[in-house]
Amino acid sequence: MLRNGLIRLLSLGKNQFELEALLVGNLPGVPAEIISRVSKYVLLKQNRDGGFSGRLGNSDIYYTAFALRSARLLGLKHPEFWKKAARFVSGIKTEELDLAGLVSFLQSADILERSAGRPLENGCIAASRKIIKSYAGKSGGFRKSPTDPTLSVYNSFLALLALSKLRETYPEPKKAALKILKRQMKDGGFSELGFRASGRTNPSAAAVMTLFALGLLPAAAEKKAAAFFSGMQAANGGFLAHAKAPVPDLLSTYTSLLTLKALGRLKEADSGKALAFVNSLEGGKGGFKAVEIDNDTDLEYTYYGLGCLGILEC
Repeated sequence: MLRNGLIRLLSLGKNQFELEALLVGNLPGVPAEIISRVSKYVLLKQNRDGGFSGRLGNSDIYYTAFALRSARLLGLKHPEFWKKAARFVSGIKTEELDLAGLVSFLQSADILERSAGRPLENGCIAASRKIIKSYAGKSGGFRKSPTDPTLSVYNSFLALLALSKLRETYPEPKKAALKILKRQMKDGGFSELGFRASGRTNPSAAAVMTLFALGLLPAAAEKKAAAFFSGMQAANGGFLAHAKAPVPDLLSTYTSLLTLKALGRLKEADSGKALAFVNSLEGGKGGFKAVEIDNDTDLEYTYYGLGCLGILEC
């Protein structure tokens, strides 16, 4: 059973990036023509400096991480692509990143380490530890920012990702779990900052995956959360960001499917409709859109599209 396999890998010290890759797979069932289109799309999006950008602006580590995650899924073998990407990532000033930026950097570094044999330098490791520590709460969990002590469900998840790459222990996991569980709303979803009356899909995924990885997800909380995710699936197969969202989006669809698969509950969603929704968001030239009414594609949503296909087509 996949869930038991994930638990075993966690016990062996595998990092969270490896687990996500296992859940998504290597796109074995995805049609070759889609693989070809998306591969060309990613290759063409690389900038001269080796990095990648969003719909506007210069290269940054956020979009570079999504491009490299897609490249890993696609199995891109172009040496020059990886050489240029490694040069861009090695030029990132780790000490200037926030927690979200650090996770993007560590994801990129993890992929490059496997694809190009480039391990993290000691200076990057020290800077990473300092950033993570600046977000740590005094009694478990991680804060909204270094200056805002409010517990952030999302940052508690990001810290888990970063610490797992550094192979360091999550501080005070039981206290963190208790705080996160208090963010579970009556509808079974979780609230990022605790002041909403209903759950939100993406904070819910962050909360559940954190608790799951820590081995501290109660059965009752899991059952309620799974029902919440299933309830967010719209008639067209996509998942809503929250109950009152006007249309489903690809990010919420990806996080919902990934979490349900980790829990061994993917059958609680309509996979056929979800697949049709994901395919409807391909822009035609290999990229994916965020929502049906979007006019453009980008690398972030292209990764979510590929990820969904990997989960659903395997």
